[in-house]
Formats: sequence, C-alpha cells, structure tokens
Amino acid sequence: WAAALENNGEEWLALTYQKPIPIQQVVICQNNSPGGIVKVTVYGKQDSLVVANDPNGLKQADYSLPLYLTFPRTPFAVEKVRIWLNTKLVAGFEQIDAVGIADHTRPIPVAIRLVNGADIALNKERLGEAVNSKFDELNPKISPDGKQLYFT
Repeated sequence: WAAALENNGEEWLALTYQKPIPIQQVVICQNNSPGGIVKVTVYGKQDSLVVANDPNGLKQADYSLPLYLTFPRTPFAVEKVRIWLNTKLVAGFEQIDAVGIADHTRPIPVAIRLVNGADIALNKERLGEAVNSKFDELNPKISPDGKQLYFT
C-alpha cells in the first residue's frame, strides 16, 4: 500500500482477515517514509478497539524493524484492522508492505523465504538487446508458467 499523495494529511488503510481470531498483537512493516502512523483500530463483527493512538506518530527506535503493537487479548475475534496515517508528519510517500495479527505477544520474525537452491549471490547477466536497455531493469519476476519475464 502507498499513500495516494505525498504529504497530504490523513489517509487510512483497512485490511480484512479471512479467519477472525482474538488477538494480542498487530505488526506493521513500513518500507518507505515510516513514522506517519497515528492510530490503529481493530474491529470485530460488532465491536472495535483502538490499540494504538498518537497524533505525533507511533515512534519506534529502529524503523528497519516492524512496528510491533502489543496489548491485552481482545474480547472479540478481530476480522479487520484499520491504520490511520498523517502523511504530513514525514517527508515522502508512506508505504506499508505487510500487516499481520497474532494471538500472542512474541515478536513475529520477518524474513524473506527463498526457494531451495536459489542463487543469493545476485550474479547479473545481460540477456541481450532484445531484453536489456540502457536503463536499469529492476524487480524481475518470472511468470508462474516460466514463460514470461517481467521487470520495472
């Protein structure tokens, strides 16, 4: 998710979870311009609870880590999380990569899962003028059938 406009004021993101459960934690991974989150509310079928609220932004010591919000177990099954941001609090476009919920307060490890045998050395290979240009070809993705290569 990314903010619609840079430094524009209030925006929000709402997520719905397929299997509602009582929770004790919301984990938010911010990948660009962190620090603009001002409120997080969780919702059940008929109940809601503000689990974090700070008009100056929910601060954390290390923005390279997820924002871990822990609280007493909700008395209802959570099916939705809404995150409010004030995009004027930090410069740039705020971006959120992932939002998780958990029924415990242990930190949820965040890691990239690699395919067995993946070459993590990142050796680059030019594929010729039909593919490569004078620009940077970034974020390569291979289609599930293995027949198409997409990049930015």
